[in-house]
Amino acid sequence: MKNIIIVGSGGLAKDIYPALKSNLKPDEKIKGFLVDDKSKYTKANFDEPYLGTINKYIIDENDYFLIAFGNNPGRAQTYQNLKAKGAKFFTFIHPSTLLPKRFYIGDSVLIGAFCIIGEDSVIKDNVFINKFVNVGHDSTIFEHSILCPYVMISGGCTIGQQNFLATRSTIAPNIYIGDFCTISAHTFVKRNICCNKFLYNTSITKSKEK
Repeated sequence: MKNIIIVGSGGLAKDIYPALKSNLKPDEKIKGFLVDDKSKYTKANFDEPYLGTINKYIIDENDYFLIAFGNNPGRAQTYQNLKAKGAKFFTFIHPSTLLPKRFYIGDSVLIGAFCIIGEDSVIKDNVFINKFVNVGHDSTIFEHSILCPYVMISGGCTIGQQNFLATRSTIAPNIYIGDFCTISAHTFVKRNICCNKFLYNTSITKSKEK
């Protein structure tokens, strides 16, 4: 039996909870929630119990963790801390998402409703892909990156580690984006970007150091 532990109780956890609960396999169940602020869990009115704080929880053999919040560096740090303690992770793909025949998806990946994942795409560990996102064919999304609603990634792109792509940002074909970048909402990226950049402007993409 896989005992799924949801880490977080905010908006993202509330969004995925109904779909996750209604699509559990016979050998899966939601064990409960880990939340540092118990008052936030109480307000959410989940059916499953509060299990305590993230750092103090003692991991059981059948526990599988699903990180259900979408901000960095907290998301990456939580994954790394749990992994160092020997945790196993659960990947959830919303049933409305369209998947190709050939693809790779890592551990602790969360993909929201109505996404399209292209052929031969690679999505590494702990990536969060929100609703209505398109990941083009032959693209790779590296660890801990976050893709907000309506992000469009064209074919052949590489998105580095711990990037944040805001709502309706668009990446042109075969573009490389380095690690730790932020792409602002409605930005069209049409050239390669090195690490630690903040990109903005919808007509002429501009960048600056973070």
